[in-house]
Amino acid sequence: MFHPDDQARAWEVWRGCLATGAPYHIEYRLRHHSGVYRWVLGRAQAVRDENGTITRWFGTCTDIQDIVDAREVLARSRHELEQAVEERTGQLMIAEERLRQAHKMEAVGQLTGGIAHDFNNMLAVIIGSLDMLERRIAQGATDLDRYIVAAKDGATRAAALTQRLLGFARQQPLAPVALDINALVSGMIDLLMRTLGEKVTVETRLQSQLATALADPNLLENVILNLSVNARDAMPDGGRLTIETANETLDAAAAGELGLAPGDYVALTVADTGSGMSDEVAARAFDPFFTTKGVGKGTGLGLSQVFGFARQSGGHVAIDTAPGRGTRVTLLLPRHDAPPAANDSATEAGGSAPGRPMR
Repeated sequence: MFHPDDQARAWEVWRGCLATGAPYHIEYRLRHHSGVYRWVLGRAQAVRDENGTITRWFGTCTDIQDIVDAREVLARSRHELEQAVEERTGQLMIAEERLRQAHKMEAVGQLTGGIAHDFNNMLAVIIGSLDMLERRIAQGATDLDRYIVAAKDGATRAAALTQRLLGFARQQPLAPVALDINALVSGMIDLLMRTLGEKVTVETRLQSQLATALADPNLLENVILNLSVNARDAMPDGGRLTIETANETLDAAAAGELGLAPGDYVALTVADTGSGMSDEVAARAFDPFFTTKGVGKGTGLGLSQVFGFARQSGGHVAIDTAPGRGTRVTLLLPRHDAPPAANDSATEAGGSAPGRPMR
């Protein structure tokens, strides 16, 4: 006897098979001789004569209660597993959020210590110079220029730090122009050699007929100087710094991976033969306030400023590095089909040198 809940469904399927001759295949519950309903699989196949007329049906009824029970156990296990995974995922999300908050607090501490250290040094120069200026004036001295210059230098460095903070936040106004990056790099060689010292050899590999880029020349100089000083710090025993330029074309797939528009770009690479970075350090290299230097030794805004400049300029920056293999930082800037502006480099004669690089 059919289970009351299955009888109508089973007969409806059977009538349909009789009308069409389709195979009969259905699961339903039948009452066992013990009085308990058990799940069975009913199957039937039409037998036809040579004219295709159905003459009889051949069918079977198979007890599948054990299979149904196994399905239910599997379904419960799956449900419990999904619940456990969901619960574990929630716990991981909470742990991840706590870790993020801890990183934020660590970043705030690094920012506070780094900026306090830098501003303290700058204010010490300004206050000390003004103090000496006051004393010399009281003594009637007239050789006051060096104290004025020192105070102005401290104030200029403080202003530069503020600009770099804005650059990191991508709120610094840019003044992009059509730029010959080869000429800008060539104009910086003397400055780089003086800044990096005798232990570091500076080489250039500048592509001929390099396309004109669209970028802020003063900020790009700071980026190059910043990357070069980082490279020097990674080569305490000396090494080679290489600056390369090249024309690059990104198709839709390559540009999509970088979050850029397809098209032509100018690549600027600063490479060193230094100690390199581990995967863990490289993954956080562009994070704001992240630095491998001790507390008070730097703000950790250097590479994040480079990242902010690249993105604000419509470009991209990437790091290729490994311990013992050195580091290559490649900056992509959009191409600009216009003649370069005059006096691109601020380091040319009559120009002012870039500000002190941020660590």
